[in-house]
Amino acid sequence: MMSKKDSSMDCLMPTEAELDEMKDRLSKVRGAMEDRSLNLLILTKMEDIFYLSHYQTVGGCTQCLLVTPQDIQIFTRELEATNATFRSRVPVSFYNEAQDPISTLVEYISAHYPTVKNIGLQYSSDRLTYHQTLTLQTGLQTCNSDVNFKDISDLVSRFRMIKTSAEVEKVRRAARMVSAGIQAAVNQVETGMMETALGGVISNAMCREGSEYTAY
Repeated sequence: MMSKKDSSMDCLMPTEAELDEMKDRLSKVRGAMEDRSLNLLILTKMEDIFYLSHYQTVGGCTQCLLVTPQDIQIFTRELEATNATFRSRVPVSFYNEAQDPISTLVEYISAHYPTVKNIGLQYSSDRLTYHQTLTLQTGLQTCNSDVNFKDISDLVSRFRMIKTSAEVEKVRRAARMVSAGIQAAVNQVETGMMETALGGVISNAMCREGSEYTAY
């Protein structure tokens, strides 16, 4: 029989406290944007996207978080739109499977933020290839020749390094989940056991503690 903790999906959505925390994070990031004279951030690192929106996914599609001094928007594929909407309270725009994500992103930015001049990109992100980044820059400069780009790979991460008490508690809770998985493996491992079977033991123990899935 599933417990309320196992069956409820509420834990996937941001709480009111988390929403307040994200507002504070966004305010700090926008302050850093002002200091660097940036009009738009195109964030592609998933950890930074989660930090500001609560949206996460195991999918590897092309996606980003667009941040301006007044606006914030998730841009992702259509198949991810429901997940992004469910997990976050940030507006979601998407491209369909027949569209090129970079071309569609260029069109979206040009239509919704036509006056931006200084754009921050995460050049160290592993979510966009070199070719995609070059295509994005070329496309935006074709639409607006006044556009300039700055590397903001560390802009959000430096805020993430300083943990609030609530974030520290989440790290501790995550550590307890991992500990439960390791202990279950130690208790149940047997000679000749398949790795997949042992992986199931670990995942089961962690999920019973509230984990959604293992990272690796």
